[in-house]
Amino acid sequence: LALFGTDEQKRQYLPRLASGEWIGAYALSEPDSGTDALSALNSAQVQKLTNAQVQSLTTDQLNALGAADLREFAPAQIAALTTAQVAALTTDQVLAIETADLRALGNAAIDALTTDQVSALTTSQFNAFSAAQLGALTNGGVAAMTTAQAASAA
Repeated sequence: LALFGTDEQKRQYLPRLASGEWIGAYALSEPDSGTDALSALNSAQVQKLTNAQVQSLTTDQLNALGAADLREFAPAQIAALTTAQVAALTTDQVLAIETADLRALGNAAIDALTTDQVSALTTSQFNAFSAAQLGALTNGGVAAMTTAQAASAA
């Protein structure tokens, strides 16, 4: 407020806040940051995560990563994602995974893809799956395949 408030806002709020008549508060809720601003990771930190650190990311920390941050993951980091973490990814995050990096996902992680995630995959991403990965899709994943995806898998 002191740095970025308008003159009117400063006149209205600062005297009462400074005198203690009012108590100020800070609230944060951002789509890519959640409510824990200190736990957010930047792209440079994402690139330095070890596989063990990737596996220890909470769902909230993983969901706080934007699609651009997820693009920074190396294939080994993608492979390190647990099935629970894969299932928790947003469709935007799944779409952000480099096509070639999808091959790093294990069959259990492929099976963990939700129907929304499967149907959101681009045809080129879908084509990156190996035959074993395609075989790992459960009936729900197969049912979620789009016509284009099914044609490319044939």
